[in-house]
This record gives sequence, structure tokens and C-alpha cells, in this order.
Amino acid sequence: MPGETEFWDNGYLVRRGVLEKDRILGYRRQILANDLAPGDVLSSPGVGELVTDPAVVSLVGDLLGETPQYFGDSNVSIRSTGRGYHKDNADRYDPSAPDWQSSYPILRIGIYLQDHHRHSGGLNVRERSHLVPNVRAGRTRYLGTEVGDVVARNLRTTHSANGVVIRPGIPLAVSPRVAGRLPGWVTCQPKGERLAVFITYGASGAHLDRYIDYLRSRTYQRSIWKDCVWTPEARNRAEASGLDLLVPWSAGLASPESFDEYHQLSY
Repeated sequence: MPGETEFWDNGYLVRRGVLEKDRILGYRRQILANDLAPGDVLSSPGVGELVTDPAVVSLVGDLLGETPQYFGDSNVSIRSTGRGYHKDNADRYDPSAPDWQSSYPILRIGIYLQDHHRHSGGLNVRERSHLVPNVRAGRTRYLGTEVGDVVARNLRTTHSANGVVIRPGIPLAVSPRVAGRLPGWVTCQPKGERLAVFITYGASGAHLDRYIDYLRSRTYQRSIWKDCVWTPEARNRAEASGLDLLVPWSAGLASPESFDEYHQLSY
């Protein structure tokens, strides 16, 4: 199986100190100032550099075992308060569906722009849940990231946002249902507003083609693609870092309606 053993065994990986803290805090100031362009992350000057960052692309390439493909699936999450276990792949709960017939070489990078080691708001994942088509299996892990860390998780991995840290600063993995019932005095409050950048990469092949077809069936993603503007500078950065850029909105893939005709999604 390609890539690092820990990622493929557990369904996720935390790489510490990949990015400079001052740089990440600069992106935080940019986002809080509402200085973002429409479209995907790569379309936004400044923060868009994260998509093509050589250290990020190198990590993704190591995990996938080949040249990463980027296709405009990224976003900046601002002040998200949601909790609840879920997966992000296309066929989430059907074991007979194509997503579950072999290893799934599509991953999402998460870059959190504030401390979640001693402050609540970080990511919970279910260990080895990328191997089962349900959200109940797997021991919960709270990842407890610090500024500059990078999280990689398989799109089949069960996860939930806004995990908790218990006073006096002890990361604790609890279910989203329990976390939502804990009184405020028990937990360490988030450090400022919760901001994160999420970027999806994949290895070329049938799984990626199918996932892009799935995105073409989603109104929100078609809206993002409509506003994508990848400048020559951004394209040059991608080439220099070893990242392939796909343009799925003009790639001649199936029509947006074809995915649901092939397989009825369940959520």
C-alpha cells in the first residue's frame, strides 16, 4: 500500500511543525479581515499559497505514493460550530459501492489557524474507520494540533469538528454528543475564532474520477468552481512543487446528474 504506514493503517496522520507559525498567523489575520477571493483556496492571493506549498505537496505525494492531483476542492472554514461524526467520500455507507472495493487514495489536508492542543475546537477522528462503511466503528482520537501542524486524513475516515480539551489543558477524546453536554467550566475554551483551511488531493485513477463526478453533482462545488481563477503565478507554483492541476469543470467528465443515476447516496 502506498505512502506512510501510519496514515494507511489509521486513516489519518498529524505532521508537526510543517509550516511556520508566523506565516499561519498572517493567514489568520488575512481571513479575519475578510480578504479572500471567491472560488477555491488557490484562487485567493496569499492563503492560496498553502495549496501549492512544497512541504504540503511533498507530504501528500509521500502519502499517495505518486504525484498529487488538485482539482479545486478546498475551502476556508470560518467559525464552524458543528459537531457530528461523518465521512467525506462519495459512497459513505454502502459496502458494495466502488469506494469500498480497494484502498482509497484521496485525502484532505487540514491546517488549523489557532492552537487546539490546550484549547478546544480541534478535530476528532475514529481510528481505522476508513476501513468500514459506517460512523460507529473506531476509537476516537482528539488530534490536539498546534499552529503550524498539518493534518492529513483519508476521505473515508470518520471525523467530527470541535473536539474538547478538559481543564487544566488535557486533550480528551469524547463523542460529539458527550462533548456538547459538557458545561463550559469543565472545558478549555477555544483560542479565538475557529479558522481552518481544508484542501483535497488525490491520486489519478478511477476513485478520483468518481469523486470528481460526485462533486459535479453538488451545487455548492459547482458554485465554487464557477468562481475559480488560477493565475499564471499559482500555476507556476504548482508546477514547481510537483503538483498536477486538474480543471474538472472542463474535463469532459460525466454530467452532474449521472452520479445519482449510478448510485443513490445515503447520508
